[in-house]
Amino acid sequence: MKHLTRRQWNSAFIILIVVFLGVIQLIYRQPLDRLLMSAQQEPETTEQDAPLKSPYLDLIGDPAGVKSLTTNQFHLSIQEGDWASDVKLTVAPATLANRWLSLTGTAVNAEQVQQLMERAPMPATLTVKKEQADPVRLTYFDFGNFWLMQTCEGKWLAVSVATDYLFPFPVETTTEVSSDS
Repeated sequence: MKHLTRRQWNSAFIILIVVFLGVIQLIYRQPLDRLLMSAQQEPETTEQDAPLKSPYLDLIGDPAGVKSLTTNQFHLSIQEGDWASDVKLTVAPATLANRWLSLTGTAVNAEQVQQLMERAPMPATLTVKKEQADPVRLTYFDFGNFWLMQTCEGKWLAVSVATDYLFPFPVETTTEVSSDS
């Protein structure tokens, strides 16, 4: 029986190491390929089944192109490049417009909305008019300690802000004038 020389042993070890690395590569590469393929082929989920990516939602979404905001208490519109109001406010019309346009809140799921609707106060509407688009009417409810608002995407959010933040009207003193005729 012939013994292997030192050079032949070295060659055999190198071949065994290359074969070993190839087997390891095959073992670990295949699951990695499957993982990468499954990440690309995620099953489609409905909007109700998909978890919310962020607990916060924007009321308006993309505020670009908004030309007017209207409630039953005020009308804000862009006139000659600046925001203008039809009623007297304690803040600049642009400030109030920015408050509404940047309003974000906590997402509320359908079950919570259904429970809240059982004791909901009278609804109110914010009409958002964008350039070259039909007006979007957003329903909101004032629950006293928070607002429940519908977003432009039809989702619901809860916002905790003071009433005068969204409706900054001056407190007017009224005096009754009696008419004796």
